[in-house]
Amino acid sequence: MTALNKIKQNSEIIYLKGLSKLSGEKRLEITSELHEAVKEVAKAGIKHQNPRIAQSQLRSELAKRFNK
Repeated sequence: MTALNKIKQNSEIIYLKGLSKLSGEKRLEITSELHEAVKEVAKAGIKHQNPRIAQSQLRSELAKRFNK
C-alpha cells in the first residue's frame, strides 16, 4: 500500500468515526447539503456545455444525470 493510499484510508476512518458521533438529524442535514452542492456543480457543467439552455431543458438534463 502506498503512502497516499494509507492517508486516504486513515482519513476515511476518521471521517466515518466523526459521522458516527453525529445525530441522525445532523447526518441528514449534511447529506442534504452535499446533494445540493452536487446538483449546483452539475448545473454549472450543463450550463457551461450549453450556455443558452432553457430552464426546462436544464431541469430535464439534471433529471437524466441524477436518474442514472
